[in-house]
Parts: sequence; C-alpha cells; structure tokens
Amino acid sequence: NIGKISHHIENMYRNNLLVMDALSHLDQLIKRHRLKVFQHIGTAEVQEMTGFRKELAQIKNDIEACIKNQESYKLNEEENEYYKSFRDSWNILSENYHKVLDMSDGFSKEDAYRLSMTENQKLFDGTINIVSQLHKMKSIVANTTFEESLKLEKRTWIQLILIVISGIVAMSVICFFILRSITQTINNAVNDISTSSTQIATTVTQHERVVSQQAASVNQTTTSVEELG
Repeated sequence: NIGKISHHIENMYRNNLLVMDALSHLDQLIKRHRLKVFQHIGTAEVQEMTGFRKELAQIKNDIEACIKNQESYKLNEEENEYYKSFRDSWNILSENYHKVLDMSDGFSKEDAYRLSMTENQKLFDGTINIVSQLHKMKSIVANTTFEESLKLEKRTWIQLILIVISGIVAMSVICFFILRSITQTINNAVNDISTSSTQIATTVTQHERVVSQQAASVNQTTTSVEELG
C-alpha cells in the first residue's frame, strides 16, 4: 500500500509538471507570435509578408487550441479567474495584431510599429504576466502537494514501524507470561513427583525394616526350634 501511495504521488507530481509545460508552451507561442508580427512589419517584400501571414495564422491556431484545452490545465477557482483574464486579454491582443498586420500589408509600417509598441505592448505584457502567474501558481501547488505527500508517506512508514515494534513487544510480553505459566505448571508437577518419590522411598525403607525384623524373628524361631529339638 505504501508503494501504491508513492506511485500515486509520482503520477500526481508528473501531471502537475505536464500542466506547467503546457503553460510554458503557451507562453512561448504568444512570444513567437509577437516576433513574427515585428518581422512582418520589418519587411517590404510582399512574398515575405505573405509567408509571415501564414506562419502567424498557424501560431494563432495553436494558441487558440491551447486556450480551448482549458480542462487539461486542471485549474482551481482562483486560477480559473486568472485564466478568464488571460483569455480576454489575448482576444483583444489578437484583434489589435490583426489591425497591425493590415497596416503593415498597406505599407503603413510606422503606424503598425507605433501601435505594436504602445497599446499592443501593454496588452502583450499583461497577457504574458497572467500566463506567468498561472505557471507560478501551478508550480507552488505542485511542490506543496508533493512535499505534503512525501511527509504523509514518511509518517505512514514511521507508524508502520511503530506498529511492528509494538506488535513484537506485545507478543514478547504475552509469550513471557505464557512461558512463565507453563514453567510454573511443570515446576509444580516436578515438585509433586519429587514429593511422591520421597514418600515412596520412605515407604520402601519402612518395608525393609519390617522385612529385617521378620527375618530376625524367623532366626529366633529357628533357634528355638533347634533348641526344642
């Protein structure tokens, strides 16, 4: 059972690590998306801008997929509030990025850059900050749960050892009293046998005396008969 507890502890910690990895992946996707936006602004080649548009669309789809997969993050009530804030912030940021890309496609590069460095920068920082907070909260929960589980496992081991030691001591005490009772019974039996043997020996001695007296009487009788004869 303790082995099963250890296995569950490892699985629980591993699941929390997977959640943190997913949040880290989401953080990287958002940063990569912003980088591609700036690369789009920084080029005047239509073909390159088209290529960046395709990459941005793919990254955005990946981010949307991560956001929809909310159940896999196993968020508690407080974390859910953070997640809602993140989702709302990303939606606004995504719309602003769309405006920036339209400006960049129309070769209004300065306006696109200005919007990216002002309003979008604040939204981006806020979005990344929320993801970082979620990651930090999940990390604290994972470490706290893991440490508490290890303490529980340790206490279980200690309790098990104490139970075993107590059982050994209890059995030793019981065995001691049982053996003492058996020994007392055997000693009483031996004493009874010894007493009986002594009594028998005394009786035999008395019989020997009687036989000796009878033999003496026979000798006297024989002497008297001889004298009479």
